[in-house]
Amino acid sequence: MQTIITSLLAICMALTVNTAFAEAPDAAKLFKKKCKVCHGKDGLASKSGLKKGSPEDLFASIKDWTEEQVVKNITEGKNKMPAYGPREGKKAKLSPDEIKAVAKYIMSMKR
Repeated sequence: MQTIITSLLAICMALTVNTAFAEAPDAAKLFKKKCKVCHGKDGLASKSGLKKGSPEDLFASIKDWTEEQVVKNITEGKNKMPAYGPREGKKAKLSPDEIKAVAKYIMSMKR
């Protein structure tokens, strides 16, 4: 009986660990897919980004920001930058976990 319980616990733990790792958002891939078009691959605005009002240097524009401020900006949008979090009547473009991952990635890239 104890062997069966131990085996079931081991299986449950393995499934939990695998699920946790499988669901971790790939922040670099998300940045490339959602942010690069305006902010460039390295935070320097693309031509189309400049036309839309993106800062010339993303990292200079957020140099004093906290990760929480970046999360808020991605979630709610600012100026011409669209909101990527949930909005009234609209589906979120990114999940809260994806937004947090992208914000952490951006903070790690700051110069």
